[in-house]
Amino acid sequence: MMRVLIIEDDECDFELIRRTFEKAFHGQQLTFVWEPDPRLDHLLRIIDDFDICMVDNGLQNFSGTDLIDGLTSAGVQTPMILLTGDLRPDLDQEALQAGASDFLHKDKISATSVSRAARYCIARKEQERRLRDMAYTDALTGVANRAAFDERCDAAIAQVTKHGWFLNLLLLDLDDFKLINDTYGHPHGDEVLRQFAAELDRLFGQDHFVARLGGDEFGVLMVSHDDPGIQADVRRTARKRLATSFPILGKDMHVFASIGVTSVAPEQNDMSVTEVLHRADRSLYCDKRRRRFEDVHQDRALHLKEIDIEAVIQHLERASDLNELELYYQPKVSFKTGRITGLEALLRWNSPEFQVGPDVFIPIAEEYGLIRDIGHWVIERSCQQIREWSDQGMPVLPVAINVSPAQLEDLNFFKSVQDSLATYNIPPSLVEFELTEGAFSSGISNRIDQMQQVASLGCNWAIDDFGIGYSSLNRLHKLPISKIKIDRTFLEQLPKDNTARDISNAIISMARSLKMDVVAEGVEDPAQLDGLHLSDTDELQGFHCYRPMTVSALSGILAKQAAQAI
Repeated sequence: MMRVLIIEDDECDFELIRRTFEKAFHGQQLTFVWEPDPRLDHLLRIIDDFDICMVDNGLQNFSGTDLIDGLTSAGVQTPMILLTGDLRPDLDQEALQAGASDFLHKDKISATSVSRAARYCIARKEQERRLRDMAYTDALTGVANRAAFDERCDAAIAQVTKHGWFLNLLLLDLDDFKLINDTYGHPHGDEVLRQFAAELDRLFGQDHFVARLGGDEFGVLMVSHDDPGIQADVRRTARKRLATSFPILGKDMHVFASIGVTSVAPEQNDMSVTEVLHRADRSLYCDKRRRRFEDVHQDRALHLKEIDIEAVIQHLERASDLNELELYYQPKVSFKTGRITGLEALLRWNSPEFQVGPDVFIPIAEEYGLIRDIGHWVIERSCQQIREWSDQGMPVLPVAINVSPAQLEDLNFFKSVQDSLATYNIPPSLVEFELTEGAFSSGISNRIDQMQQVASLGCNWAIDDFGIGYSSLNRLHKLPISKIKIDRTFLEQLPKDNTARDISNAIISMARSLKMDVVAEGVEDPAQLDGLHLSDTDELQGFHCYRPMTVSALSGILAKQAAQAI
């Protein structure tokens, strides 16, 4: 059966073309559809259902060549024949440049000319389609390839701009795919790719565009007339519906697909394919690292699953510029007198979008490379606060600042500290840096160099959470450490657990032999201190002493303590 679309505003001419076709293809089943007043958007929805399209060049509202040009630009593959009564010699070139497969003069239409033109055009388009399929199809999986994807993505962005539509791009990557190739061999790895591509095509292929971009990376273009919603929801829906377990070698092989999502809205009319892919790739990078991040932070896994980490990252990047970061301070008190002898700066994020505490957003900042800039802000803001207290005539106490191992990998860390001290004219002895014991488990050489350089300025170093990490005792005495903070997990078990008390006293004894002071962290009940061999120079920190507080609340307490000392 041949389906023929005739775009002609004269009914007599339509009947002439129809009868001529019936003579040319006598005995064959033909279906005709007449469009006397076509609209481009309407034609784009129906034209792919036809084997051939006849277009009159003398339409009332526009020329046939303009219509063919619009259809061709939109990617229409149906062969189109231009019908004209114009005998201009250059019309054939004009028609072909517009995208017509052939043209016929109305006064010379015959069964023979129609048969020749129709058969030729259909055969030519079929050959072009086969060549195009070969050039735009991935040979391994049978879905579209990268060239087809780039072309379709460019067209989709144009549709977003022109028609006010929305575009979602999904980028999918199989985690640890190299391990499958290395373990089972490339033929079985190829079979995983084929089955995964088939699953994507089953899930998305009918309404969207699926392509293999190379290796184990796939893309899905999703164009819709309505806002597709939050990107995290799109990812969550795709992951829920997408099967990732495939029968290989007689057993089910599970592969985890990381998914990156980015959207293009009508107002984003300056986006290029490269920019859209870059944003999707960044989203994919975030999702790929999320699984490792959740494995490391299993204690927070449930909470992490409830938040959109990618959105948190995007907002956290701008938190300092938007004045959303704030420092709280928790006092440390003398074991002997109970007076405040020092402070610890604790970061808070006052986000209007997310209700996440430092136990969540700080590990995210560390994992995704934001901690260096945030850490620099904390150092500078702490020095600024010390200067403000000093200028107000308040008692000036040492401030401890938590440092991430990632900050010590930054070769500019020392200069950052040096510049902050100089900018606010702060005595280095008033700044103390706390580093968790786990920071010494690997990559220690650069960190020791940075610590020693900062110590040479006159700043102090303390090891936080001591007793549960991986520091080596034969290395500990070589570090510029002046203070050890006993991890709160030991004090939480006191006074009931004698073993926890013995370990705590062993840490205190070791600190004494290394001429280091001790901070007992997590004190919530004075009974926890019973039996601990603390000295007059040691400090306590915890809710029993003081909770973390704002600058204004702390300033009042410090002023009151200063007045009592007079």
